[in-house]
Amino acid sequence: MDESTHLLSRRDTDTEHVVDMNRETKWHYKEIDDVLKTLKLDASTKTKGISANEASKRLKEYGRNEIAEKKFKFPLWVRLLYRQTINLMSFVLLAAAIISAIVHDYVDATVIFVIIIINIIIGFLQEYRSETTMQKLKDMTARTCTVVRDGKNEEIPSAELVPGDLVVLAEGDQVPADMRIIACSSISCNESLLTGESVPSNKTADMIKQKPKHGRKPTLDEPIEVTNGNKKKKVIPLGDRTNMAFMNTCITRGEGKAIVVQTGMKTEIGKIASELESGGDEETPLQVSYICKN
Repeated sequence: MDESTHLLSRRDTDTEHVVDMNRETKWHYKEIDDVLKTLKLDASTKTKGISANEASKRLKEYGRNEIAEKKFKFPLWVRLLYRQTINLMSFVLLAAAIISAIVHDYVDATVIFVIIIINIIIGFLQEYRSETTMQKLKDMTARTCTVVRDGKNEEIPSAELVPGDLVVLAEGDQVPADMRIIACSSISCNESLLTGESVPSNKTADMIKQKPKHGRKPTLDEPIEVTNGNKKKKVIPLGDRTNMAFMNTCITRGEGKAIVVQTGMKTEIGKIASELESGGDEETPLQVSYICKN
């Protein structure tokens, strides 16, 4: 039995709130009561929210609702320049340029030096765009939000949100985490940051029904098939998950309430930030071409 399963199986009061958030849960396919059950909550959460004590426990368990950012000793441009110059590709090209110069083949030496500079510039710009995009995602996160705790509305820092919190949404609000809508009145949400769609998406509290395998006509379009590594799976695009509100999107109309289901780096925006961060170690096109040829 792995550690997460062990945590879920324990029933003492100190750990009964623990939920395995590392598993990919299809919240949009769940009824509201099933969402509460998965999050180890009771039906009263729909009106009273969680208690301050429970929120404190969950904050310790899941961490702060923030887009993680590494801390470095040196400025960004110094780190990027170092990574682009101190690497095998640059050393190989530099050695070739020096040898060409030694044998008085100055034309080749000049061309190679130019290639080195171009390679450094391309790699620097690629990583710089990635790093600055991550910072923009972090800066876009809502600073505060309104939650229901112990039956009372209160404004808290968005970083203190936890899975299971009941959030009050209103026109003009920035969604502070990924959440399942449980009650709404004519809510529309601008999700262009995630979907690229300029038209706001209308939201509902209703569960999304999966396509039946046989017989009846489906209530939604066929889920698209996506490839993740060697695995293929069918998923509903984010823009079609009409009972979900995602971190850093904006409420353009209406009001409602929603249960937080994912925070921080587990949100859809957090996943994008993780991909951008890991993308900094990828080779430039010139490096890929060199590796393929050798």
